[in-house]
Amino acid sequence: MAEAFLLIWFLDAKHIDNTLRFLKVNLSGLVIASTLALPLSTWLAIYRLRQRRFAIATLNALMSLPPVVVGLIACLLLSRSGPGQIATQQFLPQGKGMSVLGWGPI
Repeated sequence: MAEAFLLIWFLDAKHIDNTLRFLKVNLSGLVIASTLALPLSTWLAIYRLRQRRFAIATLNALMSLPPVVVGLIACLLLSRSGPGQIATQQFLPQGKGMSVLGWGPI
């Protein structure tokens, strides 16, 4: 615990880099999700559709998925080299967390 406190206190460059990467990935995900979800939810709230209840039930079911499952599915869909390459390249320092957004080496 003391070592962790010292790393934070003295602003270790490696941990600052990881923190900034973490913030970049999460804020990018927030922006992408917001640009998709806000117009869709506004449209669904304003217009009355025949299948409105089905659409709301489907969206609620999708929102109940754990983020890890959604991230795994996105990783599999966005991978250019197939699922086997994710384990070897995604967790390298230059590709950590960025492959999901298409910025990494995959």
